[in-house]
Amino acid sequence: MTKLHFDPNQNYDCLMCGRGCRAGWDIPVEPEVVAHLEKQPLVLRIIQEQGPVFRQVEEQVFIQNSKDCPNCRFLAEDQLCSIHREFGFEAKPATCQLFPFVMTQTPEGIFAGVTYYCTATRQNHGRNTAAHEADLRAQLQRGAPINKVAMDGLVIHNRYYVSYRDYLGLEKQLLARAETVGLREALAQATLGLACTMAELPTLEDGVQAIGKKLPEIWDHPAMPPGSAMGQLRWLGQQQMCDYFKFSLERDKWDEIEAALYEGAAFALPHYNWSGTLAELDKLADDRFDPEIDRYLAHLVWRKALVVHPPLLPSLMQMTMLPQFLKVQAGLLAHKRAHQVCDQDYWDALEETETYLVTHGRNRRVVNELAVESLLSMLRG
Repeated sequence: MTKLHFDPNQNYDCLMCGRGCRAGWDIPVEPEVVAHLEKQPLVLRIIQEQGPVFRQVEEQVFIQNSKDCPNCRFLAEDQLCSIHREFGFEAKPATCQLFPFVMTQTPEGIFAGVTYYCTATRQNHGRNTAAHEADLRAQLQRGAPINKVAMDGLVIHNRYYVSYRDYLGLEKQLLARAETVGLREALAQATLGLACTMAELPTLEDGVQAIGKKLPEIWDHPAMPPGSAMGQLRWLGQQQMCDYFKFSLERDKWDEIEAALYEGAAFALPHYNWSGTLAELDKLADDRFDPEIDRYLAHLVWRKALVVHPPLLPSLMQMTMLPQFLKVQAGLLAHKRAHQVCDQDYWDALEETETYLVTHGRNRRVVNELAVESLLSMLRG
């Protein structure tokens, strides 16, 4: 029997808030689920009230949604699932049954992590996730969606890679360092040390090369700048935030963002009703959320988020910038709402982070890889 791993520090029991059903995600629907539901009066009622229930893209069927109406067609007014209510839990699409769990197959078993888009997981509500083992095993037998991490071929950057065993060695060193310098500084040290190693290696135009033997050396790399690694990477974190903000702005406003980053000029974020310089933006950050941010980062490392979406170096870069991003995002939301920053601002910032940068990652790659290229360019002089 495949071993299931559960984070001892993560709890979850559904609060029935319906947030995941209002996210506007593309929810795939299995053919047998479509065949069953299409015959039901429920679907006919929804078609009459809201329009088409399903849409097909090539050979995959999804639940219909749109930017104007992101809610799942099956979400009832009381925020409960009408499929679940009328036909039972097992009648729902596999993705819906599994939420908020994020299952990752590794050579050491399956890690049953969770997405922090979910209200209950963000707030660590309920029983430890291990209490759901029986349900998860049943879902896995029915073909629940699962991420897979290979034994070999975990890309770092360019065409360089390591084995899963080598990665585990890196993760072990990372957590050991976190005990003394804190997880955020340890992540920054791993990012900077690995980047120093990559900056020394030639760009591979073809073929691949394993460099697992170099991983133990990254922590004391001779090219590592002195001082806090978090401090060294601070400007790149600002670059990542600026690149992210571009997604919410018209293209003619992008030059304003570039001027803010390179010249210290003021810029505007109309969505938050805010304007100022990056230095003023940083002042919105509130350290009160640090313990929750550390819990979030620890869970991401635990559930192998660093290697689920390779390459490894951009994933490390992202995790290094997340604390400041989350705090600034919470500050912007509080500014928009015209009140002092509160817990709800942080929860909402985390929801947006999960949607666009991390687990559901719509904009993750471009933001992180641009930062990696900037870092390597700086290190190469």
